Amino acid sequence: MLAVREVANGEAYRVTIDFDDAVDVVTFDSFSAYRRRVTALVSKDGVSPQKTGDRVPHLVVARVGACVRYGN
Repeated sequence: MLAVREVANGEAYRVTIDFDDAVDVVTFDSFSAYRRRVTALVSKDGVSPQKTGDRVPHLVVARVGACVRYGN
């Protein structure tokens, strides 16, 4: 997790995630779009309001353990 920014008076967060390995952000069989870094809006429950064509949220995040900050 590179960045988390509160928006909508704490009702949502804009998160930026940098994955170790690129992930395919497209579910279409004959097309791929690999991304290592994604930015998305999620609710305070960690679920994005944007959904795929079959109504699955684009992103779901969950807090695991304590938050740790690395670097300066």
